[in-house]
Amino acid sequence: MTHAGGPRVVAVDPVAPTRVTLQAAVDVLRAGGLVAFPTETFYGLAASALDPAAVRRIFELKGRPESKPLLVLVDSVAMAETVAHVAEPARDLMGRYWPGALTLVLRARAHVPPDVTARSGTLGLRVSSHRSDAWRRAVDRPRYDRGASTNPSARGRGGARMNAGCRVA
Repeated sequence: MTHAGGPRVVAVDPVAPTRVTLQAAVDVLRAGGLVAFPTETFYGLAASALDPAAVRRIFELKGRPESKPLLVLVDSVAMAETVAHVAEPARDLMGRYWPGALTLVLRARAHVPPDVTARSGTLGLRVSSHRSDAWRRAVDRPRYDRGASTNPSARGRGGARMNAGCRVA
């Protein structure tokens, strides 16, 4: 997590993260900060997907080329519909394969920052199948996540899932 005093490390129980720890991460995201979090196969770096300054920080910290879009983790079809245009065939795939490793590329809604889509107008969306639902319940806005298709922050396994809402990570 990052906060006013710079980076800080918070130990998180991968099976049963505390509400206090989750709330601290949510507060960092809502304040425009970044949070590292585990997914099914690696760790990602999260920021609010709808906060242009936070999204820019992902690119800056990772040295990520602006031509590479970011993956957005959502917690439901309903949340996906808040950031992308979801047609019936995509909705059917979501119902069959989410949560899971299926990433769908859909047309982004106008309010999604262009940096998230690498100015392509399309958005990769996924619902993580990581074993802990604590992040999903704790966060209520979209977030960007560096998923397998977007250059993960660090390799590893375990920890709490952070795909509550549509966050940019």
